[in-house]
Amino acid sequence: MKSPGIYSVAVSNICEQVTDQVLVRECEYCDVYVPTGFSPNSDGINDDFRPLSDCPLDHYSLRIFDRWGAQLYETNDPSASWDGEHKGKPVSAGVYVWWIEYTVVENNRPRKATETGGVAVVR
Repeated sequence: MKSPGIYSVAVSNICEQVTDQVLVRECEYCDVYVPTGFSPNSDGINDDFRPLSDCPLDHYSLRIFDRWGAQLYETNDPSASWDGEHKGKPVSAGVYVWWIEYTVVENNRPRKATETGGVAVVR
């Protein structure tokens, strides 16, 4: 069976029978949600961009690039977010490429991941 739960096991031979119960836990999987857009207009709603997860993200790196490959933003702090600015000035509305790298611990084992995608800046 692949479902979590308590399972009973019985093993026997001519002399004896031994029974035991085994608890099978659900596998832990850490999802990382990355928004597809944000509107950095200081209205208090979707003003910044950052990936979100219920699990701690270790060895974290987030980078944002423009369409020509120039890096606009970088952080190693999973709680930091991009405010849609580069060198103190707002970037133009459009789609920007993000790249994240992180390690999460699932089922007592580290899992390294690298993901890329695009985020729309709406002004």
